[in-house]
Amino acid sequence: GIALFRGDVLVFNRREKQLFIADKMLYRRPFSFMISKKRRDLVEPLNRAVALTSTIYPRTMTRYIAPYGVYSKKIDNIEALPLKLSNLDSVWFFFAICAAAIFIEFIVELIV
Repeated sequence: GIALFRGDVLVFNRREKQLFIADKMLYRRPFSFMISKKRRDLVEPLNRAVALTSTIYPRTMTRYIAPYGVYSKKIDNIEALPLKLSNLDSVWFFFAICAAAIFIEFIVELIV
């Protein structure tokens, strides 16, 4: 059998005989869970619960979704673009000059 660890159990209710187990391999999203098709006793009640809550699902999700817009490279009324590696050409040139100066100073220190 599959070993069940204490950290995997989210809710355990002896009186109602309910056991909810966390699967760390599944991405945590509302209504994302895995149930064996053989467990008809669990599949039917969960399908009914999803059917009941599916009408309020979008409204509930808007409460928990971060209020940030979709990332876009073009923003209205702003002349800014995301920084790319090609924008750093002048920085690489300055870095090369600094590295050469440090190397030359090192050689001079060795000679003198």
